[in-house]
Amino acid sequence: MFFFLDASDRDVIARSRQDSHRLGVAVQIGTVRYKGLFLEDPLAGPWPVVDHLAEQSGVGDPSQVKR
Repeated sequence: MFFFLDASDRDVIARSRQDSHRLGVAVQIGTVRYKGLFLEDPLAGPWPVVDHLAEQSGVGDPSQVKR
């Protein structure tokens, strides 16, 4: 599954200090797996995916990705 975060993904994500950065990294990890490239605009991803990644990365408010 492209948008499932494993332990090594979570280790990389944990290096970011802010929720917005952690979620942004999670979105980019998922999209590079799915599409083979990074999104120019991380907000272009579907919100159900952002919600799913927020839950996996421990970010309580998915809207943090907008920061």
